[in-house]
Formats: sequence, structure tokens, C-alpha cells
Amino acid sequence: MAVSNSNLKIDRLYSGGVITNYYCSSRCRHCLYNSSPSWKKEYITPQMADKVFKTLKKFGVYSVHIGGGEPFLNFEGLKKVVEKANENGVYIEYIETNASWVENEKEAKQKLKELKSLGIETILVSISPFHLTLSV
Repeated sequence: MAVSNSNLKIDRLYSGGVITNYYCSSRCRHCLYNSSPSWKKEYITPQMADKVFKTLKKFGVYSVHIGGGEPFLNFEGLKKVVEKANENGVYIEYIETNASWVENEKEAKQKLKELKSLGIETILVSISPFHLTLSV
């Protein structure tokens, strides 16, 4: 990164994050995005995800993480986002979750297997006292 004339110039981005949604099962006061159950259950569309990944590649970003809100609250949408990343050659470093979507072990394993088949190798689980009070 180079700084000149008091203007910040980024020579190359190496990594970043893609927010899929702002709806979340938790309402953490420390959340950077103010995600909560109060948000509409809107999710990034496959078309917007494609545009985001194309733009990231244009700026030299070849890997990102996926976050939200809670990305797993629209699992089919999440898979489409991962597919768009794959189509554009952008590696998903990890998907961040509070794991509120886990209702039973069998279903959780199935979802994780589906993501693994799409190339996802890492899930980052945010665990804190704030996430333990869920309001789905």
C-alpha cells in the first residue's frame, strides 16, 4: 500500500469479504453491520454475486470470506454464491457463521458436505456470549 499527497492508494487488494445478507439470528451490539432479526430476509442474488466476484477479480482479489448477517439462513442462496465465486475463480477462504442454523447433526453434516463438494474447506464459527442468545 502506498500513501501519497494525503490520499490513500491501494496498489493491490489481496483478500476481502462478501456480505450475503444482513438478516441474522443474533443481535450483537458489537456487529459491524448492525445485523439482526429485524432486517428483511433479503439475500444477495446470483446476478449480484457474479458482478461482485467479477469486480473483485478485476482488482486482483482471488480469495474472500463469506459473511453476513448469517449466510446459512438461506442455504440455497449461499450455495449459489459459492458457485458464482467458483465460476469466477475466486477462492472462498471460509464462511463465517454463528451456527444458529444447526438444528440436528444429520442435517448439519449434509449441508457441510454439500459445501465441501463446492470447494469449501473452512467454516469459521463465531462463538461468544452475544451469540448464545438467539432469537430466530
